[in-house]
Amino acid sequence: MQIHESIGHPLEIDRIHGREADYAGGSFVQPSDVGRLQYGSPVVNVFGSASGLGVGTLGWDDDGYAVSSGALITGGVLTGLIGASKSVDSEQSPGIAQSSASRSDGAALPLVRMANVDLQPGEGSTDDLLTEMGSGLLLLGNRSFSIDADRRRFHFACEGAWRISNGQRVEMLRAPGYQGSTLPFWRSCVKVAGAAEWQTHSVTFCVKGDPRQRARVGHGAAPALFDAVSYGPVSGR
Repeated sequence: MQIHESIGHPLEIDRIHGREADYAGGSFVQPSDVGRLQYGSPVVNVFGSASGLGVGTLGWDDDGYAVSSGALITGGVLTGLIGASKSVDSEQSPGIAQSSASRSDGAALPLVRMANVDLQPGEGSTDDLLTEMGSGLLLLGNRSFSIDADRRRFHFACEGAWRISNGQRVEMLRAPGYQGSTLPFWRSCVKVAGAAEWQTHSVTFCVKGDPRQRARVGHGAAPALFDAVSYGPVSGR
């Protein structure tokens, strides 16, 4: 959900041009940021694809065009946006929509949509990340989330956590939460675990448009270590 909400949605080109502002909101990202904006640290590499692994996979979009895939973030730098072949927003910003697919829910008008947006693996294991961390939290599972209309600030609640001391799991904790801002968060990514721990995950309820349309979206990720995140217990739990 962190990838979905703070990378996927802000890179959708219709949100960037304000066409989702009446329902889903906008984005702090601008077309001119492509090739310039330091979105994350150098270990953050994100790829957008409508093919390959993931529940968002399709060969042709709902406008009848072949889908396309490409890098969205490379070495932490924003290198592409999410568009669609038959999209006025993509036409206004040619050459920067690296991942492209329009999707509709039933007979509704096709919208610019994420398909699969993946954080690429790095090196090592989760235990390697914990050793490097020393002390902190290993957060487990998403329970709920909140993010502002322009995708700048967020709060996530998790299912549980391990308290880590000297690189070891020492105590299970209930109902942890964390919060932050999109760019400082991704820029604080220290390391992403390797391919052996990379998994695909499914978001089945992504809602967009007015009237609302639902879509299934895939996200691949491995555990990752961040060094500048505010965390604590969720109120009331």
